[in-house]
Amino acid sequence: MQSFPAFFWLDGARIALIGDDPAHHPKAWLFEQSAAQVVGMTPEQAMAPGALTGFRFAFIQPGETGSAEELAAVARAAGALVNVVDRPALCDFYTPAIIDRGRVVIAIGSGGAAPVLATRLRSQIESRLPEGLDGVAELSERLRDRMKAEVPDFSTRRAMWRHVLGGPAAHAAAEGDLDRAEALALAIMRAEQIAPEGRVLFLACDHPDRLTLGALRALVGADRVVGGRPEVADYARRDAHRNAAASIEELAGWAVAGETIVWISDAADPETMAAVKALGAEAGTLS
Repeated sequence: MQSFPAFFWLDGARIALIGDDPAHHPKAWLFEQSAAQVVGMTPEQAMAPGALTGFRFAFIQPGETGSAEELAAVARAAGALVNVVDRPALCDFYTPAIIDRGRVVIAIGSGGAAPVLATRLRSQIESRLPEGLDGVAELSERLRDRMKAEVPDFSTRRAMWRHVLGGPAAHAAAEGDLDRAEALALAIMRAEQIAPEGRVLFLACDHPDRLTLGALRALVGADRVVGGRPEVADYARRDAHRNAAASIEELAGWAVAGETIVWISDAADPETMAAVKALGAEAGTLS
């Protein structure tokens, strides 16, 4: 990873758009729906003493007046993070291709090397995402503290979140009916708490190009990944436990305790699967 993706809060942030025609700055559209305070400046205005003090970001559009190098140095000295349009060597950060769904923001970057590629990837991903993701995120925000207080066990809470965000409550939120969505979610919480359903899923795969959509979904949802080449296992979420190997007893024990385990090998192993089932754990195979 050559660059680190991070999200900055924009509520109350001051952002400088510097250029010969700041009213038509090429980065202005990025903040049209944000809570940031955007200030347009000419290079001469930006160079005035203290003009950039307190700004979080400075976007510089090189033009006929002012030196991009000098403007970048002044903005950086004032404490701002600097982006100079089409001048990667002068940038502290790059602007990614962005999918904006309100609270849900997806950014695709190429380290400034291939912006057209990032844009193409954004289009491919965006076409698969529902429009109502912001509502689902708002539902999660409404319920987060209550869920944590009422369901203290992490595995049980995670299972309940899956139930809430994968069912009628999430559909209602995506359609904009947050009150109904919250009522549906609370009905799930008031009912008997969902015990985490652990299982062992065997995945015979030795190369990431051979992963099916079902296998990818299983990896993303796994609590633990056992075995497998790093380029395959790395499709699991970053907080999932990783084990190079495990005994049959360990696999079954984790599953009985409520974990979902994806066990990766180069070939199917029906004997191990049968042995895990014999110890009382649910087990299956991924195609």
